[in-house]
Amino acid sequence: MALDGPIEIDEIQTALRQVARNKTSGTDELPVEYYTTFTTQLTTPFLEVLHEAQGRGQLTDSQHEALIVVLPKPSQARPLDVRS
Repeated sequence: MALDGPIEIDEIQTALRQVARNKTSGTDELPVEYYTTFTTQLTTPFLEVLHEAQGRGQLTDSQHEALIVVLPKPSQARPLDVRS
């Protein structure tokens, strides 16, 4: 894997296999299990989007969005950003 080279399909598949389960969904409101279940169908569209972003040198506006959620804890509350 080269940091300055094009993203490869196996990198996307590896990332989707390694993502933590049972986490809060991001701005698209799809749980991580959706992405892991449909890895085969989603890999090529993900690759196309990422190659386009690399070519332009920037992400889309929606790729910069995040939800800020305050998690109550017995001793403290802390902000957490959730991205898709």
